[in-house]
Amino acid sequence: MNQREVRLTNLNKIINQAGSAIEVARKVETPATYISQLKSKCSRNGKLRTLGDKMATRIEIAFNKPVGWMSVDHSDSERALKEIAHIVHSATLDGDLSPKISNLLVPHLNNLGCCHEWYK
Repeated sequence: MNQREVRLTNLNKIINQAGSAIEVARKVETPATYISQLKSKCSRNGKLRTLGDKMATRIEIAFNKPVGWMSVDHSDSERALKEIAHIVHSATLDGDLSPKISNLLVPHLNNLGCCHEWYK
């Protein structure tokens, strides 16, 4: 993936985390139409919209991400976290993991967006 694709993927992750593009816009203090244009990759006049460095940094700050997070492909780390979440879930169901440890791990995994429907 090139940087434009990585940033778009990460923007979509942020939108999912926030619940909507409108919420992202509110937190970043920019018009919701701008976030929608970034997501759809074009503006009203049909020109290609890209997420620049300044907006990437504003999003990172608003969502407590490290500087540069928007420009990094996180797919490998996300796969690893999902696998860890699956292992925690399986070990909890099998009784191989104490409820105390499970209760400590699961909320952190959930905050990272990698827990399944089994954790509410």
